[in-house]
Amino acid sequence: MSDNISGAPANHTASESKGQAITALIAGIIGLVLDIIFFTTPAGLVVLVAGLIFGLVGLITGIIALRQRQSKGMALTGLITGALAVLLAVGIIVFALVFVGAFMSWGA
Repeated sequence: MSDNISGAPANHTASESKGQAITALIAGIIGLVLDIIFFTTPAGLVVLVAGLIFGLVGLITGIIALRQRQSKGMALTGLITGALAVLLAVGIIVFALVFVGAFMSWGA
């Protein structure tokens, strides 16, 4: 007998869970959006660091979701957007440090 209203057999397994994949997707997108917002807001480093943290969460949970064989599309998208958010944030920080270092040595 079936466990649901539609009459289809209920074959739920642990691999059907999508929690990590959804977390990766949302965190990766938020991280990427925060990195882009960095250019349009005077909040500066706070927004950039938040984007970096959300990007790392998206990257790590995307890897975990792929290893647990969760929803491949969401996990992969979260992993990619998280990686882009991390790369963009680190690139901006490195560029700023190099620029500030060059500016400081130029003025001396």
